[in-house]
Amino acid sequence: MTDGGKMKIMGIDPGVHKIALAVINSDKGLIYNTIIDSGKVDYGKRLSIIYRGLIDEIKRHNVSVVAVERPMFMAYRSKSIRELYMVEGAVAMAAYECMMDCQHYVTGEWRKEVFGTSRKKPDENWKKKAVETCEFWCGEKLTHDEAEAYLMALCCLKQYNKALENE
Repeated sequence: MTDGGKMKIMGIDPGVHKIALAVINSDKGLIYNTIIDSGKVDYGKRLSIIYRGLIDEIKRHNVSVVAVERPMFMAYRSKSIRELYMVEGAVAMAAYECMMDCQHYVTGEWRKEVFGTSRKKPDENWKKKAVETCEFWCGEKLTHDEAEAYLMALCCLKQYNKALENE
């Protein structure tokens, strides 16, 4: 589950129709990023596409852990929040199917870990800041969704490193 002794983490930003994912190594280096788009098919089919796509990506990149964003209730309509929780569940099931640990982070947790702030209403430049941060750290221009997936993986890496320091 490592690449030359480096831990590999897959960060996932879930959405109702598509999910963004990024794979990083323990040097914060971006190895891979993509979007799995399930299209506008019925919900059961969408979950299946996401689940199967994630299993393929987890196996292909041989990751050590999966980190996924947990949706926050106040940000979505009730139907959307239910659908996002189901997507989060499909991500966890794919991780466990591949015998991977799956870490779940609410938006405030990972923002605090990466940016030092967890304000519920971030400033209007939040999306731009996320993309610029990723460009600085990994040297690539990512979409906002890909940037959030990268930052999710980075949050998980930082927490794993803290746990190792405390042992």
